[in-house]
Amino acid sequence: KRFGFPASILAKVVLAPLELHSWSIWLAMAYLPGSDLDGEDDAEPQHSDADDDWAASGPARGDLPGDLADFAFGGHGGGGGGGGGELDALCEDLHGLPVEDAEVEVRSFLRRTRGEVSEADVLGVLLMVFRADRDATLEGYEPWENSLGYCGRLTDICDANFVGNVNEEGRSTGSFPASIVGIVYAECGRTLFLAAELGPAREKLTKALSVFSLIPDGGDEAVKHQTASARSSLARVHRRCQRFQEALGQYLQALRLYVELDLRQALAGIITEWSETIVEAGPDDFSAAIPALLCELAVGAFGEGSDLHVQALKDIVEACVGVGQRWVAAEPLTVRARLLREEASGSSRGSRRPGTRQGPSAMLAAEAETAEEDAAEAWEEAVAQHLESRALEPAAAAWAEALKLREALNGPESELVVAMRSSLDALRQAAAAQAAAAEGEEGASTAEPQQETETEPRSAEAADSWEDLEDAEGAGAPVPNDAW
Repeated sequence: KRFGFPASILAKVVLAPLELHSWSIWLAMAYLPGSDLDGEDDAEPQHSDADDDWAASGPARGDLPGDLADFAFGGHGGGGGGGGGELDALCEDLHGLPVEDAEVEVRSFLRRTRGEVSEADVLGVLLMVFRADRDATLEGYEPWENSLGYCGRLTDICDANFVGNVNEEGRSTGSFPASIVGIVYAECGRTLFLAAELGPAREKLTKALSVFSLIPDGGDEAVKHQTASARSSLARVHRRCQRFQEALGQYLQALRLYVELDLRQALAGIITEWSETIVEAGPDDFSAAIPALLCELAVGAFGEGSDLHVQALKDIVEACVGVGQRWVAAEPLTVRARLLREEASGSSRGSRRPGTRQGPSAMLAAEAETAEEDAAEAWEEAVAQHLESRALEPAAAAWAEALKLREALNGPESELVVAMRSSLDALRQAAAAQAAAAEGEEGASTAEPQQETETEPRSAEAADSWEDLEDAEGAGAPVPNDAW
């Protein structure tokens, strides 16, 4: 691709001399899910939502569910009975034809070469032609009309042959498993998104996720990867439609899958997209617990101080600042300041951690000092937020963090630091008195009000799982600081 050659053509050049005429190989060549998302850069260069997790390094971009190759052409993986070379020529001939005309030719070809026509065979060949037409469209050689026609027909074939269909007698009338139907719907949804057909794209991607949900335990690793990709794509559709709550909810669910699959590049990309989306959404859709969750997730997935970890911290901080809530970013700002200080100290000693930058120690020290100042100010803003809500214990904890940073910046015996220590002592005393008063009130309360309290909806501090977090994000409700 770097030199401008479509992947499908290069694959044919490489495979043709080997005479690999396996039907499953041809389907895999023609149908690499997510490959269209490279073209999203061209479709919407001004948005980072144009980049998909498939474009990142990591597991192969064309990873398919394990049963897809076996499913190709009715499960005849060996393809005996009919002509890889002829199939290649057929696909070239069908390129650019409307899907209705192409399907007639495909059925005729399969009847002649295999003696029978199965709907799985038809789906496989049409997918190959669809891929070629879509590649040509993304490269600017064809209009979208033909590719969109394929989207409609491919999903119609899946609808008619889905294994979940039953007749009046209660018997299944289809043979397409959920994994295949879900993949085709997701691919068509992404294609519609590229064509700026946002309503149909949302419909196809939503149905893809509904079908994936029918697979026991979410399927194998490849199916979960497809599900995560579909959720990411649906989030982008919602984001483009300015349905920000729905977009943020889909991003969180995609994050959970990428954590489970250990797909670090994809995970980093989704954190970036979430951060950009929350800025676009504004403070009304901002949940103060999510940045803390993402910070903990990032250090666990990427390793503290790695490039991906530092980038994630930067994205999270920018999201908080972008919605006017810098105080929520106090923790990631502190971590970033500490990493910079350690890097500056290592540089001054002539050593540094693997993977970190090299640079003059004076410049690194100045950058670390600026980061420490930002972190201190964020903690001080957090104190004001907690005091406003009369949360004295969190306010004291935030003031203690600010004090540590001020000691490093201003010196332990500076006038400012001495005053801050005195204020911290007073704040801790007030917090202790508040806690004691709360305990007294609780002891004086009757058992009946306690039961009523227990049956009330759980407060923000009660959510402690991904599901709670997603429900709160989707509903625009507050979420806990200890959600992770």
